[in-house]
Amino acid sequence: VLAATFGASGNLQMAMQNRWVLLGFALVFVALSLSMFGLYTLALPSRLQNALHTLSGRQQGGHAVSVLVMGALSALVVSPCVSAPLAGALVFISSTGDKLVGASALFMLAIGMGLPLIAIGAGGGKLVPRAGAWMNQVKTLFGVLLLGMAIWLLSRVVPAAVSLLLWALLLIAYAVYSGALEPASEGWGRLRKAASFILLFYGCLLLVGAITGASDPLRPLQAGGHGQALPQHQLAFTRINTMKELQAAMDQARAQQQPVMLDFYADWCTACLEMEKQVFSRSEVHDALQGYRLLQVDVTANSRDQQKILDSFGLFGPPAVVFFNPRGEEVHDQRIQGALAAADFIDHVRASRQDCRAPYC
Repeated sequence: VLAATFGASGNLQMAMQNRWVLLGFALVFVALSLSMFGLYTLALPSRLQNALHTLSGRQQGGHAVSVLVMGALSALVVSPCVSAPLAGALVFISSTGDKLVGASALFMLAIGMGLPLIAIGAGGGKLVPRAGAWMNQVKTLFGVLLLGMAIWLLSRVVPAAVSLLLWALLLIAYAVYSGALEPASEGWGRLRKAASFILLFYGCLLLVGAITGASDPLRPLQAGGHGQALPQHQLAFTRINTMKELQAAMDQARAQQQPVMLDFYADWCTACLEMEKQVFSRSEVHDALQGYRLLQVDVTANSRDQQKILDSFGLFGPPAVVFFNPRGEEVHDQRIQGALAAADFIDHVRASRQDCRAPYC
C-alpha cells in the first residue's frame, strides 16, 4: 500500500513513465530472470542465514506470536526462492500506483507461500512433491514470466514492431527450450511437445507480424500500428499541447454552442489504448458523440506544458475524460478517470447532454 501511495503522489507516477526509468525497470526484471535461470543466486549472506535459522529453531510452537516469528524468519531464510518475484512485484506496484492491486499482489504472494506449507504439514509429509527436474522447469517458467514483464514495460517506449519482435523471440526461444523440436516420449511428453509446438507456432506468427508492421500481440497478422494513419472508425480528435491551444479550442466551441469532450491520452498508458480499441472505435459511441467538439491532450512526453494542463484539472495523469457543456462549463459529475466499457461511456455522454442548451445536444 505504501509503495502504491508514494508512487502516485506528486505526479511521481507520471515521472515513472520516463523512457529511461522504464528501461531501468526492464533491466531489473532481466537481472531477476537471469537469477531464475541459474546464472547467479539472490540470497542473504550465509552467516546471516545461519543466525536466522538458529533463531527460528528456538521459537516454541503452539503460540500465535511464535508461529508469526517463525513464519517471518523462514521467509527470509528461503529468500533465494522469492527474491526475484518479490522485487518484481514491488517494482510493478511502485510504477502503477494502484493501492488495491499492490496490497492484493503481496497478500497473494504471502498466501501462495503459506497455504502449501499448511497443506503439506496437515498431510503429514505425504503431500511433499519429490525433487526432480520439474523444479528447474518451474524456475525457468518464472524466469520467462519475468522477461515477459520486461518486454511489457519496454512496449510503452519502443515501437510496436520492436515490442512484437521481442515477444516473438521470447516465445520461440522458450518453445525450443521446452522441446518443441525434439522427439516426444510417451504420455505426458507428447502433451508437453504439443503445447511447446503451439507456443512455437504462435511465436512465428508474432515474428511475421513484427516484420509486416503489426502492433497487437493478440492480432499479429493485422498490420498497422499505433501512431500511423488512424482507420476510419476511430474518433477524429484535435490534439492539444498547451493551455493556449486548449483555451482557443474552447472559445471556438463556445462560440459555436458545441459541447466538448476532452480526452487525456498517453502512448504508455495501457488503459488509454484499451479505450481506443474497445470504446472509441465503436459505432454507437460515435453516434452518442455527434455534435461534440473532440479534443485530446497527449501527455506521452510529460512536458511542462502538458503538466500545466493536467494540473489545471487536478489530474495525476491519463486516462481521463472531461465533458463541457456548450457554455464552456465542465459537467463535473460526468468526469471519467480510468477505463470504462463502451456502454458505461455512452451513459456518461448521455448524462452530460442533460446540461446542454443547444440544438447540437
